[in-house]
Amino acid sequence: MRYMHRYMQVIILVIAAQFLISCAARHYRTYDAPPKPKNEIALLVGIHKLTSFKNEDVIVQIVSIDQKTGFKGSRWDGEYKIELLPGVHEVGVRYRGYGYTSAAPIALSYHFEPGQTYVVKPNLSQRGRHWSPSIVNITKE
Repeated sequence: MRYMHRYMQVIILVIAAQFLISCAARHYRTYDAPPKPKNEIALLVGIHKLTSFKNEDVIVQIVSIDQKTGFKGSRWDGEYKIELLPGVHEVGVRYRGYGYTSAAPIALSYHFEPGQTYVVKPNLSQRGRHWSPSIVNITKE
């Protein structure tokens, strides 16, 4: 019985460690320098349940920044943050919702300002079959 209690403690610790690692893995920097203060970078937030269309979640997936991929937070679930240096960047995005998934990423070019926070807005057609994404500044002043 004592071994079973110890076994359960180990399992709980492993699950807790995996949870903390997955949370930490959802914050990315697109530059190699050490972390910069928030007023020197732009922040692009991936919010997968950004809007609702006909009572179904609409998901926007950020698949690349300046043609670099590999953001582990760019799955179809959850929220993640990507730090960008100020300036023009190309953001590759996909859409899923209302029974449709975009076939290929759409590239958006946007000028990011330091100290600002942005999201990708889906801008769906009336039936949800077409979309024209845009990047929106959501910084609260």
